[in-house]
Amino acid sequence: MTITSAILENAGYRQYNRSGTHVAGRDGFVALWQKRITDELGIRYFVNFTEWDFSYLLKKPVARSMWANVQFNLKDDAVSDVSHSIANYSLEEVEGFFEKMWVEFGFEYYDGPPRATQSLEAKPI
Repeated sequence: MTITSAILENAGYRQYNRSGTHVAGRDGFVALWQKRITDELGIRYFVNFTEWDFSYLLKKPVARSMWANVQFNLKDDAVSDVSHSIANYSLEEVEGFFEKMWVEFGFEYYDGPPRATQSLEAKPI
């Protein structure tokens, strides 16, 4: 199933028309879609989908592109940026991939206490 902006919106992602220096409608940038992943201890991480339209470059009527990424926090206040292709993956599979990484690698909370050893179930909002 192709991940679309409608699927992201229905899954609780918020749309932003800016991402860093990119502004919607310029240089092919369409939108940044973001969802906060939390549990009872705090914010684990944010899942981001960046949407582009390269039709102006490729001379095709529709040349949309989207990819997913998360910036995980490490114990030493450094970060690890992880991207995931969305081709041939469902939204649930992409979100599951990031959740598995957070759990298995023991990344820190974006906003919360130092990582506890107990297993907690994530609750997207």
